Amino acid sequence: MHTFRRCVAKHPSKYLVLKFSHFDQFSCMAFAQLIYRESLRDIEICLRAYNSKLYHLGIYERVSRSTLADTNKTGDVHIYENFALALIKFARKLPIWSAAGASQYSAAGESHPPHLSE
Repeated sequence: MHTFRRCVAKHPSKYLVLKFSHFDQFSCMAFAQLIYRESLRDIEICLRAYNSKLYHLGIYERVSRSTLADTNKTGDVHIYENFALALIKFARKLPIWSAAGASQYSAAGESHPPHLSE
């Protein structure tokens, strides 16, 4: 959340955000991606179906299709680009194999799997 706020602060919006924040938009779009929704109508229907549980994502108000369309149209894509790059940078620091898998590569004299060479 801190990383996302930093990305939003780096790219101030020229459009006024009253109730539907950049994080609300990101939460809705991530939710849609995770449940394989492709249209705004599908996203709206699923968000309404899970309306009582969305507060866990930080979405406190009912989200309409027109709100999603407007924010997708006017939102700054650089916010999400920077956020994705920050997540990729973070993910690259994570261990990608177990101790058993690591010993397999070190026995062969390699420090990491061949397909992950930089």
